[in-house]
Amino acid sequence: MKASEIIEFMEEWAPSSLAENWDNSGFQIGEDFVEVNKILLALDLDSDVLAYAKSNNCQMIISHHPFIFSGIKSITNKTYDGKLIIDMIKNDMVFYPTHTNMDQVEDGVSQELANKIKLRDKFVLDVTDEENNFGYGIVGKVNDIKAIDFITLVKNNLDVKNLTVFGDIEGRYIKNVAVMGGSGASYIESAKNSGADVLITGDVKYHDGQLANKLGLLVIDVGHYHTEKHILNKIGQKLKIFNKGLEVLIYENPSPLYKIY
Repeated sequence: MKASEIIEFMEEWAPSSLAENWDNSGFQIGEDFVEVNKILLALDLDSDVLAYAKSNNCQMIISHHPFIFSGIKSITNKTYDGKLIIDMIKNDMVFYPTHTNMDQVEDGVSQELANKIKLRDKFVLDVTDEENNFGYGIVGKVNDIKAIDFITLVKNNLDVKNLTVFGDIEGRYIKNVAVMGGSGASYIESAKNSGADVLITGDVKYHDGQLANKLGLLVIDVGHYHTEKHILNKIGQKLKIFNKGLEVLIYENPSPLYKIY
């Protein structure tokens, strides 16, 4: 099928018009009439991801994070970005990112994070579209559990070896949980006001942790990558339902930025 049909499907699910003004989601590289039978899903587009896509004969890459965020003044072989774009076009490949729009929609990034924690009675933390109930973050419940046991649950369910906890867990129990894919420190007060006992997110700074502690909110920072990687499986599932003939691969090697030694 043509790339344009896949783009249309993705836009119906998570319209790029929902993306924040500073964001740049949507069709970015290639020609939409290219025939696509194999797609690579990744959180980011970089030279390693492109090499993997080429070696596996993928005609299209769908990522969460955009490759082009702001205007590019030149596309040449003298820059990293230029070389990558030229390489994709020479190989008749298509690139489509779905970022802050995918953060907000049903079955989006935070929804998948909530599903991995097995939250029930879920609701949107910060509603941006009341008609469709779209928004950022999810709040839900778990059975009362000791904080230390909940941390173990998070590690196991999110497949995380290391995480950072802000707040005292001694004698603490968890029942109400807020999750926010990506960088969610700006939602610490919202999470507290929602009744959450804990916020699971990424990219939490020292002073953000201090604020959470003052508010009595436990914060678990599992890292940006581990809050978002689960959306790739959901995208893959939906693409296979959309067209059973599509072959979908998932790039599971995190960027070197996210490796822990």
